[in-house]
Amino acid sequence: MNWFKKRLAEPTTYIGAGLLAQAVMVLTKSNPAHLEVVGSVIQQASAPLAAGDYVSAVPFFLSGLMAIFMSEKAAK
Repeated sequence: MNWFKKRLAEPTTYIGAGLLAQAVMVLTKSNPAHLEVVGSVIQQASAPLAAGDYVSAVPFFLSGLMAIFMSEKAAK
């Protein structure tokens, strides 16, 4: 756990996360307009993690998982 805390305190961790997100978007041929949004979300989520404020970071993580796995259209 201590290793993760050290990594989350380093700015390069978030640079790597942004690059991974960009790579996924390139590989999936996503709309380039979404890249700005992804970068913004990573930036917002990284601030509490870098400060060690995990209580604020957990909602970002959970809402991100929900956004990935929930459908935009309701089942009929």
